Amino acid sequence: MKTLITFIALLLASASSFGGELPKTLTKLFKNTKTVHIVFSQKTVLPVAGNDVTLYRGEIFYKRPLKFLWRYTWGSRMEIISDGKEIETVFDDGSCQVSPLRENLNLFPLLLLAESSKEFLNEFQVAEDKKSGNSEVVVCRARGKDPFFREFVLFFKNGKLKSLKAVQSDGTEETFILEKIEKNVPVKEALFSLKRCKG
Repeated sequence: MKTLITFIALLLASASSFGGELPKTLTKLFKNTKTVHIVFSQKTVLPVAGNDVTLYRGEIFYKRPLKFLWRYTWGSRMEIISDGKEIETVFDDGSCQVSPLRENLNLFPLLLLAESSKEFLNEFQVAEDKKSGNSEVVVCRARGKDPFFREFVLFFKNGKLKSLKAVQSDGTEETFILEKIEKNVPVKEALFSLKRCKG
């Protein structure tokens, strides 16, 4: 189940050769964005289980500051909700846990990038930025020791984020195909209420 908590996302980057700055493609991705709705499909490959492949579909609703609902619509019933202070995770078996958001921000690199490039660069650094024609690939790596995500790779076409691959420390790979990204759309505040774990 911990594998599913990733993504958000996923979902970003490494710094020394870039002087601690993000490529323009990343800085423009969520510029002046207050809300985001993402529809995605996900392929997870588990090397520890003999390269077992699992497929999922889901969606993410995000609203500044750091409120989000990440829910699976196919392949899992898992939901991850943040009210901006805490994260509530409801697992497939109905069990539930609440934890402080700040302790888990590096699990959600794409949402962290949407929130703040400064906070993102505290957790990740851009290692490579390769461009070819109308395509661009940005490779990001974790800064800290023993990170949950070792690396993630963002794939752009014509300046739009099309997919990303997140690699966990144990070698698990999650590839997210971003079918739809809508910015500054109406998002109901009730989506970010923590309630399943209470009572």
